[in-house]
Amino acid sequence: MKPFDANGAELDPVPSALAKIAPIDVSGLDARVKEAEFVGMSDVDNPLNGDHGATAIFGPQKGVTPEQIAGIDTAIAHFADVLEPAMDVVKRNYLDAGAANGLGFALHMLGARFETGAEVVARDAGVPATLLSGAVDPAALLRLSEHFSGCFSPAPGPITLDVAIRDAARLLSNEAEQLTRLRFGSK
Repeated sequence: MKPFDANGAELDPVPSALAKIAPIDVSGLDARVKEAEFVGMSDVDNPLNGDHGATAIFGPQKGVTPEQIAGIDTAIAHFADVLEPAMDVVKRNYLDAGAANGLGFALHMLGARFETGAEVVARDAGVPATLLSGAVDPAALLRLSEHFSGCFSPAPGPITLDVAIRDAARLLSNEAEQLTRLRFGSK
């Protein structure tokens, strides 16, 4: 499916284009999608839009400025306004629709069911799991420890978003090395 505006012009795959999408024809959607089973794993409880939606909560982590949040959220809402009737389902308010910046919504639109990721991959399943997250809220450590052997963040302490983005490759590489050393030793 390619996105088009009301005049039939193809749109670029950028957030601002979502506000211009004309009604979507999903008749070309591969029939096997209805037969497939999609399972999403999420540990967030955010709807697609609004004050607790994907853009408001996760956008700033990705470099969205406070001034951009409302515009992007409105554009995503317009996309949902167009896609939900075309697919004959309403999923934007599901509490995991905002997962992965709206990927949860897309998976729901394809008929996915969701499970709590931490429970699927953690100790209850007999698999040791470690959390590597952009930030770890100290207040959540007790709850997280029920599922993870350890919880780590690549940020060496309080840093600005600009520094986190600029140094992301180095920070992630350093933390991945430390986690590997913890598991496999220093050799």
